[in-house]
Amino acid sequence: MGITVRGQGGSRLHCEADQIVIRLPRQVFGTAWRALYTRLSEAIGQQQIIASPQRIMTERGAEEEAPHWKAIGLDVLSWLLFLFKVPADHELVALWQTIPWPTINQLCAPRYRNAHGGRPAWAPAQMVAILMLMFSVWRRLRDAHSGLAAGEHRLVLVLWLWLLWSLANRNALHDFRQRVGAQLFEQVLTLAVSACVEAKLVSNLLVAFDLTSVVASGHRWSPYERAVILTKALIRYLELWLAEQQPEEPMPDALRQLAASVALEVLPHKALDHIKPQRVVESVDQWADEVDGQKPPWQATIETAVEEVHVAERATEELSLAARPETVSATLSQVAKNLLARLLTRG
Repeated sequence: MGITVRGQGGSRLHCEADQIVIRLPRQVFGTAWRALYTRLSEAIGQQQIIASPQRIMTERGAEEEAPHWKAIGLDVLSWLLFLFKVPADHELVALWQTIPWPTINQLCAPRYRNAHGGRPAWAPAQMVAILMLMFSVWRRLRDAHSGLAAGEHRLVLVLWLWLLWSLANRNALHDFRQRVGAQLFEQVLTLAVSACVEAKLVSNLLVAFDLTSVVASGHRWSPYERAVILTKALIRYLELWLAEQQPEEPMPDALRQLAASVALEVLPHKALDHIKPQRVVESVDQWADEVDGQKPPWQATIETAVEEVHVAERATEELSLAARPETVSATLSQVAKNLLARLLTRG
């Protein structure tokens, strides 16, 4: 029994409880049949059905202590779709052909202990492939303004499936990094990238960065600390502006309060919903007392960002202290966004 669907050219799909049978006679393909038959014959003759990326990445080594990797099989229908949908000259196909996947597995093999028992592990080659995709396929997919046509987006997804087929769970990358350690992780990643550079798949123009003027910081700023920093930057900006307007006059406290109010508006976060501008201004003064004449990294970053915005910004040129509060607030809000963009760029 079962259900049968008949199509043009004698094509047929028969569905039973335990299988699906698809029949596609040569009449379905018309004049393209000869080229199709030739390509299929060559692919099968060259065992391309066996040499799929996952078969290569998860092939166990010949050594007695070689780990067992998760074996990912490929059904015939998926193989057929990949054969016709994956362009032979695509950059991801070249990447797969270039990177020495068995070497990566071999380098990492001593860190695994499942040669004689235990569950198969995700192959290190698969983990490196995921990382490589993060800098190629996924970068293109997430760019909403890249201009990729819908057809190219679909092609990228097909290529993703072709290269990885079965994705590891979300903890696999973390577990792999912890298992192999920082030094070996860097070694295998360098091996993969170097192979791509040698094959001219990627450029090494951005491999080296001059970080001489960048002060490293591992501090993770809280929403409130960000508000304090942005307020301090706005106050410094207003000091430069007032120096041109009224050189001899001190900054009114109302402007300091306004700077804090604008900073809280530009940084929307639920943790800041009930924070008063006065408290932020007090924190700005407290931070100034704590540094005691020294210049911490965040202070230097603020001054650089303020100087850049002060030179480039022209919104406050026509502004005066006599302007309406909402006008000053709107202008200062734009200045705050420009400052924030520069502060975020510098960490």
